[in-house]
This record gives sequence, structure tokens and C-alpha cells, in this order.
Amino acid sequence: MVPVEVFMIAMWLTFTFVGLAREFPRELGATIGFVAMLLVLDLAGAQAGDLVLRGLTAAGRAPDENFVRWVLISFVVLVSVYFVYEGEGLIYGGTSPPGPLGNALDVFIGLFNGWLVVGTWWYYTDQLGYPVQRLGWYAEPLSASGQRLAALTPMALLPDDRSYLYLIALLLFLIVLKVAR
Repeated sequence: MVPVEVFMIAMWLTFTFVGLAREFPRELGATIGFVAMLLVLDLAGAQAGDLVLRGLTAAGRAPDENFVRWVLISFVVLVSVYFVYEGEGLIYGGTSPPGPLGNALDVFIGLFNGWLVVGTWWYYTDQLGYPVQRLGWYAEPLSASGQRLAALTPMALLPDDRSYLYLIALLLFLIVLKVAR
């Protein structure tokens, strides 16, 4: 079985290629969508999970709460990635600088977006106690390097009591950056 940190790093690095292919003006537009995803998960994730659990319980199912929450969060992450990358999206003005500087900028923004997406998914997977064990995708224990990397995910770095304020500030900064020329 592949260690979870190797899987997460591989997923994160795929965003590098996306960043190179799309270039930074498009990737910065995607960043707005990913920060909005983090804000939605931060503000409404628990309530949505409770609502789904109540619905399943009312339907006569005895759900594994953490697994249901993980599936819901995974769905939000996947839908966000799909909508951010599919079709017309926000595009910042300008073009990527030619040569190595432009490539470095493209890679950096791609890595940042990968950190937002994969890091968020990993954070919630970790917080819920790796319910993917039910699917046979993970076997305990998490290695020491995996624990250190999970502690560096976006939501793990934000203070819990004010995380939404930081996310709103980042979202507003990105929107102002988009509007200001």
C-alpha cells in the first residue's frame, strides 16, 4: 500500500502541470474558486454534514458519521475542482512572462492551488480519522513525516476561531487584485 503522504504529494504535484498548461492568469482565477471552496467548507461543512446524517438516519440507515462527512467533503472538493477548471473561469489580465520566469510563476501558482485543494482534502481526511480505511485506501499508523505534512495543510495553519476571517481577507485580496489593473 502506498503511504498516504506519497499519494497526497503526487496529487499535489499534478497541479504543477496544470499550472504550466494554464499559465498564471488562469490559475489565479482558479485560486479564487479554491479559496471560496475553503470558506464554504469552513462555514457550512459541519452543518451540511449534520443535515445529511439526519436524512440518512431518518431513512433508516445507520451511517458511519465520519465516513459520510468525508464523502460530503470529497464531493465538495471534486465539484469545486471541476467547476473551477471546466468552461469559462475568471482570468486575470496580462500574460505569463516568457521563459523561465513565466514557467516559475506558473509552477508556483499551480503548486499553491494544489496545496489549497489537496491540502484541504487531506486536512479533513485527517481530522475525521482517515475514514478511507473503510475502502481499503489507508492503513494506520500515519508516519511521522505524514503527521508533519498534515500539520502544514491550509486549514491546519489557520487559527480555528478566526479561520473564516483569514479566508475572507484572502478572497477579497484576490478579487481586488483581479479588478485593479
